[in-house]
Amino acid sequence: MATKQVVEERRKRLSIGLVSDAPDGGVKDDRPENPRGMINFLKEKKILDLAEEAATRSFGADSAQAGNARRQSVHASGSSADRAQHKQNSFDDKPEEVEGNAKMMEELGVGIKCKKGLKPEAPNQDSYTFVHFASNENDAGFDLYGVFDGHGVTGHDVSNFVRQMLPSLILTDPNLHVDMKKAFQNAFTQCQLMLEGERSIDSRTSGTTATVAMIERRPDADVLHVAH
Repeated sequence: MATKQVVEERRKRLSIGLVSDAPDGGVKDDRPENPRGMINFLKEKKILDLAEEAATRSFGADSAQAGNARRQSVHASGSSADRAQHKQNSFDDKPEEVEGNAKMMEELGVGIKCKKGLKPEAPNQDSYTFVHFASNENDAGFDLYGVFDGHGVTGHDVSNFVRQMLPSLILTDPNLHVDMKKAFQNAFTQCQLMLEGERSIDSRTSGTTATVAMIERRPDADVLHVAH
């Protein structure tokens, strides 16, 4: 027969476990405020969709203009497909993911190479992103460049996470094209909080550098913004 065991108050301990679906929290500026909610929100978005929304929000492009621009836009980034390829040869090219009009890369004169280093025990820990959103009838648009150099045991996971999330955070920030310094600061800070809350990545002894540059293409002038 089962007996009930009484535990003394002073011996009771709080037990903590993983929560698979934490609440996403509130919403501000059409984005979740909670880091976990932001991760889920951005994972469902494509970069060119966010770029189109950002151009419409910032430059006032109507849907027809944005649709025409979309056909001339491209997003290229380092793929996460090589994370498990620990036997990849040194100097092998990193797999690439391309969204949109791939021919625009050549027309723009943009070339990207990311090669594995000499560490036989690790995959290529570096990554990158490039977003070109074409000019609309107002000759407005932007190019976004990002380079991420991972380090540590899970540096490849960290750099991959940041190359996915940081550009999306920049493109969805309400300060984009209004106060670029604030938009970059917000994006970097939020990305750090999201990484700390990402349970699938142990970033305690790993990390990545993050350097981004955006060229705003406006009717009167092009403006370059850089953050690291």
